[in-house]
Amino acid sequence: MKKVIVFISSVIVLSSCHKEIPKKQSIDIDISGEMQQVNLQTLIQDPANQNNFISAVDSISKYGFGYKLVIPDSLKGKNLKVIYSGSFKETESATGELVLSVHEQNMNTLFWSTYPSNKVINEFGKWTDFKDSAMIFANKNPQSAMYLFLFNQKMTGKGLLYVDNLKLKIYKD
Repeated sequence: MKKVIVFISSVIVLSSCHKEIPKKQSIDIDISGEMQQVNLQTLIQDPANQNNFISAVDSISKYGFGYKLVIPDSLKGKNLKVIYSGSFKETESATGELVLSVHEQNMNTLFWSTYPSNKVINEFGKWTDFKDSAMIFANKNPQSAMYLFLFNQKMTGKGLLYVDNLKLKIYKD
């Protein structure tokens, strides 16, 4: 059920508008070599399923597994709708969050959005699915934009934040 292979752990779908395709449909685009996984050191074997790897962070290690995507020129300067989903589990305090950000090549932050785990977690130690979206308007995604990041973090609080099945879709709006 929660099968994630370290180097093939999500589906990333980039989409764009085209005359024959309605605005909200997605298209698979080959972005091989333009996406990197970040913070791989936070991946651990899931104690409940040794064939599954999950991200585990606490308020000391702070930053968890995620993706760094080179924004294609065709999406720069455009409004983007980003849909992300996955599963959270917290052990003692629901203080973790998912971060979506856009940065220039020098890592200057252009856009920063968070999705707190306490929006969906009602019980500690139990996996809870989440799905949300964020709009990145063209002024926060200029031609100088280089990278889009999606990762989890836990800056404060006790216990661990676990994340599994992290998925990302990007739509040109």
